[in-house]
Amino acid sequence: MKQHSLYILFTLLIVSTQAIGAVSYINDKTTHISDSVTTSEVSKKIYRAENYGKDARVVAFQRRYRIPDEEFSNSDFLSHLYFGAGISVEKISRREDNEYGSAPVYTFLIGKDISKSHSLSLAFRTGENSINNSDIILKRYGVQLNHHFYLTRCFLNYNPKRIFDISTTAGIGYQKSKLIRKEYGSVYGMFGIRGTLRLCDRMHMAIEPYACISSEGYSGLEKGKSSYGYNDSYGIGMSLIYTFKDELNKNISIGDSLPYRNYMFFETGPQALHSNIGFSNTIGHYFALGYGLWLDRRFALQFSTGYSNSTWGEYKTPADINAGHPEYRFMAKTQYFFGCAEFVTNILTLPEKSNSRKMFSLDWSAGYEYGFQWKYSNTIEQISCYYGGLTSAIKIKWLLPENKAIYLSPRITFVNFDVPYKEPYEYIERKYTDKKFNLAIGLEFGLKRKTDYETADETDISEDLRFPHSLDVSVSFGNNYVLERGYYKGDNTFNTIGALAVEYQPFKYFGIRAKADYSTHKFNLIRDYTETIENNIFYYEGLWKVKYNVINGMFDLKFDISNMIHGYNTYRKWNMALYTGMVISKHIKTGTKINKGELTLPGSTINMDAATPQKPLIGIHVAANCRYSITGHLGVFGELGVKIHRNAFLSAEHLDYNPIRVIDMELGLSYKIR
Repeated sequence: MKQHSLYILFTLLIVSTQAIGAVSYINDKTTHISDSVTTSEVSKKIYRAENYGKDARVVAFQRRYRIPDEEFSNSDFLSHLYFGAGISVEKISRREDNEYGSAPVYTFLIGKDISKSHSLSLAFRTGENSINNSDIILKRYGVQLNHHFYLTRCFLNYNPKRIFDISTTAGIGYQKSKLIRKEYGSVYGMFGIRGTLRLCDRMHMAIEPYACISSEGYSGLEKGKSSYGYNDSYGIGMSLIYTFKDELNKNISIGDSLPYRNYMFFETGPQALHSNIGFSNTIGHYFALGYGLWLDRRFALQFSTGYSNSTWGEYKTPADINAGHPEYRFMAKTQYFFGCAEFVTNILTLPEKSNSRKMFSLDWSAGYEYGFQWKYSNTIEQISCYYGGLTSAIKIKWLLPENKAIYLSPRITFVNFDVPYKEPYEYIERKYTDKKFNLAIGLEFGLKRKTDYETADETDISEDLRFPHSLDVSVSFGNNYVLERGYYKGDNTFNTIGALAVEYQPFKYFGIRAKADYSTHKFNLIRDYTETIENNIFYYEGLWKVKYNVINGMFDLKFDISNMIHGYNTYRKWNMALYTGMVISKHIKTGTKINKGELTLPGSTINMDAATPQKPLIGIHVAANCRYSITGHLGVFGELGVKIHRNAFLSAEHLDYNPIRVIDMELGLSYKIR
């Protein structure tokens, strides 16, 4: 028994000695770790004891990460250069009898961090406020120079990985205010606190409450008209800020993660308005052509210009049996010529780190649209004015070879415009907002080749190969649309076009084309006519369907856009070309038919004078063509063209004269003879 007891005591002594040695070893090792732990040491799971005497079991599982002090580098012009755009809600304090409503202010800025704690920016601000809930609008615009002091960088060191930054904004600016068509200038100072949240590598979202003190004129009142002698306002803004150079991934080139940086796109489709005549009655046309630049894998800027129209109002003429006509319904249209600047986000790449090319993509864009509109109230009267408003769209893209993509894009735009009262209140303006909706199908062309995504037989083509002369014959069919103020409801007015073309391209970038088409233009018109009943002639006014048949000859110069951008490639499937030249138009026949609803007697003879113009007319022709080669000889294409005539060759009071603009949309087949 004693032997067993001694054996147990001896064993415990050995075990306790080993345990004490192990604890001493752990304490000894942990106390020798440097107080400054680098990122690499953290990744290797090396730990540090805060103080001597702590339980080794706690110390062994303690991890300490100290944020390193990053070096602030301003090596070139793009380093820490940024731009931003945002919107704020601002309230101007009451002055005299004027109570100003809270209203939006749009801001566009560009700036640069000049040190780790200081930044300068230049901003353009524009906005408007209503007064006393009336139709009187205060409009204002100006420039502002700002200084930003980063509190978090000053007290917590500079770190581009930081999620949230706080900075101050102190600015001085000059503003022009327009009230009842009188302008006043003012100087103001602004102070605010800005918090920025990093959304991704280059993009930040900022929230900024601020206050302004300004001289007289800021609120639109003339100097000396207010007893205050100054103005004050306050507001809160939200903006997106984009940095040109990625400070988190300095060694990664933008081009390494993009299939292309620059791109062009064309889109077309129906457009509708939110109106009291019913959504389906407002449907019109929409066309746009644009250019874009990818800033990185996630964000891009794009600019576009285009034309669109919709029906917005209906005017009825009551039936009159004595005059011999039923109720007439005129559908008034509105037309837009616009330009648009947008910020684009590739939604699918926001949470994704892979640079692999996908089959589908999803883009969201938002920006500002500015343009000129004609809004007709009947066949003669119209509202013509500039407009501006926010626009946003989604692009659902199917990515194709050679940096092409086909996409479907629903879009909404808020059209804001002012219309002056008639005399004697012409200095006061009413403000309106229309909502237009587009559903466009589009084609996108990348303007920079990325050979990683091309097949070997497409990339191993020498630029020194001699360009082979080509002769093509094509046939196409489609629809044409004549710009008009509106239309009278009646029979179907669908217009058709059929064309035949011969094209010769002796040079890599240029060619010539001769094209002829047969077009029909149909309109419903109110016209005087005669009705003969038993040799008695009666004079009436009624609704007629008039059909013009026109032959057009076009002689165009071709610009081969694909070869200009990518170089000649005999294996290329997609090709883009632009055409411009002269068009000669000649009427060959005019047909007339009275509307079925007209109050005419059976057996009577009805006549309307609709003379066919005899003189050919000369105009300008512009077209864009996109072709896909099925084989080396056979291809399919789509083409959008515009014919412009300075002389009115169609007799209809509700058309847009001087110039007449005809838009052609065609699909066709082409065959390359050699």
